[in-house]
Amino acid sequence: MCEWVYLNNDFPIGCDVYGTSYDIRQADEDGEEGSMVQFSPEKLREMGHRRRSNTAQRLEKLKKEKRQAAKCRNVTWRERHMNLTEEKLSELFTEKELETPMEPIGNKVVSCFSELLKITPSMPTNPFAQYAKFDGNSNVGVPIKRININLTALPKSQQTKPLPVSVVASARVSDLIGLVCYLYTNENLQPPLISRAEAYSLFMADEDGTVDLDLPCLNPRDNISKFLFSVLALVENPDRGIHGEKKFVHVNMPDDSSVDIELSSECETAEGLVKQGLKRAKLLSKYRVSDVQLYKKSDPNVPLSHDTRMSSVDDRELVIRRKSEATATDGCLTQELLIIDAPRYECFRVSQVHKIMSSTEVQMGISGEKIEIVPAQASMASKLLSKPTKLISYDMNNVADCILIEERYNCAYFRFIFSDGEGNFKTYDFEGDKDIVKMIVEKCHNILELHPSQVRQEYLAIKETRSNRKKAKK
Repeated sequence: MCEWVYLNNDFPIGCDVYGTSYDIRQADEDGEEGSMVQFSPEKLREMGHRRRSNTAQRLEKLKKEKRQAAKCRNVTWRERHMNLTEEKLSELFTEKELETPMEPIGNKVVSCFSELLKITPSMPTNPFAQYAKFDGNSNVGVPIKRININLTALPKSQQTKPLPVSVVASARVSDLIGLVCYLYTNENLQPPLISRAEAYSLFMADEDGTVDLDLPCLNPRDNISKFLFSVLALVENPDRGIHGEKKFVHVNMPDDSSVDIELSSECETAEGLVKQGLKRAKLLSKYRVSDVQLYKKSDPNVPLSHDTRMSSVDDRELVIRRKSEATATDGCLTQELLIIDAPRYECFRVSQVHKIMSSTEVQMGISGEKIEIVPAQASMASKLLSKPTKLISYDMNNVADCILIEERYNCAYFRFIFSDGEGNFKTYDFEGDKDIVKMIVEKCHNILELHPSQVRQEYLAIKETRSNRKKAKK
């Protein structure tokens, strides 16, 4: 009945709830009944989320204000006119009597801190204080490593409890040894340790305190984070103990530096010690073993021969000086003696400076007759980067001057001026150690003053003429 009513009446085209228009009488080509046009699901995505109403927003705001108001307390201020006497006011606000922290003694005032310092006994200085910076307890935010150290220096009855040590992970084994000695000294443990950290080594140990002496000690130069041991033992070296402190000597080098050298098998004689000291100070390229001598600091006037056994030397402070060095301790040589000694042949190791290529190392021999420049043996890399140097030999009569060009902190530059025999002058620039350069310049000046040549006089005359011209132009 309803279908008949729809088919025989004209109804307007309707819309569904989603806004899609359709015709209920729409039919397919086959004559089938009309069907509603389906809505697209994309329509729902385009509608979006409906915003909250103002009422909901207002209610949420009221709840928030209510929560904040619960944390506040309102106090009403009311003025009360009360007549209080001075006695009652003094009871309400009483004055507190303070003790004076400083008591004057005569005209001076002594603080409590000064009195505390007087009462406190003077503590001895810790010789291992330089290793305190490796303590992990005093370093915040730094990776640390915790190790239990068994102290073999203590009596056997006290060796049951190890010493817990916290060390920074970047420290070396030698730093950990110094830190253990620092903590040992701070706790006033007995017997006292030797005042040198090099006299001790770290060995592997069991948890019960047994030291494994069959294995070698840890290398003092290795990083402590390399090892995963949680228990170690501090053992005194038999060759570096109280009787072995002479095994270490402090040597002052010719360039004012100093090194500490262990008297091993390589340093049994004075010659071996000098060679080891020059090698440690990186001065083998500047000084030869035959050009220097070893002295005691307590007796600087008497050199030690190269065959001297270091076991027979009791002095731990030694000095290495050049043989030709004129100092007050060497006899206070006068200028006249230096001039007389100048023609003696001497060999120096310097570097020749080139304008384009890098400098090349040469050996310069100077005597009263001639100057020889011999190229030193160089490595393959230096041969490729530097200019090849030929053998140069000039008679001393053709030398015009030797000038100090520039002097820096650890090196100096000097220039030789030669005559080519045709009235022209050639220059060669060199660099070397500051002390060696000064010796070369002084030696050449003494030779030129002792035997003045015609080339020297011509050069000085030309130099004086040029200076007079410059003064005239000004």
